[in-house]
Amino acid sequence: MLKSTRSPRPGDAIRILADKFEARAGDIAVLDGIVRDLKPDDVQMICFRFSAYRDPDNKPEYVSASGGPAWYITVGELIPTNETMTLSFWRFKGSIQRAGNDEEYTLEVPVWDYQP
Repeated sequence: MLKSTRSPRPGDAIRILADKFEARAGDIAVLDGIVRDLKPDDVQMICFRFSAYRDPDNKPEYVSASGGPAWYITVGELIPTNETMTLSFWRFKGSIQRAGNDEEYTLEVPVWDYQP
């Protein structure tokens, strides 16, 4: 199977290959930001042990992660893999933003490796 031919996008999974801060080799983060193809010189946040909001009904669609540790990386540092994984996200039911109106769902997303 060939490695991913598309650019990284917010919502993709990031696997760290070495220990850094409180993240350990093999831990998974999510890429934060407005969902679009990223350029190699873009700087984006990655967040480990996350809860990630992603609502495909919002335009522009975006991913907002909370958790941690989290820090910014340059997208060009990401290494494509031929892997995907299922990540959990949440959104507001019916796009009605109010307390207690959230729902979880999953998406199959590409995995990118990151060597700090």
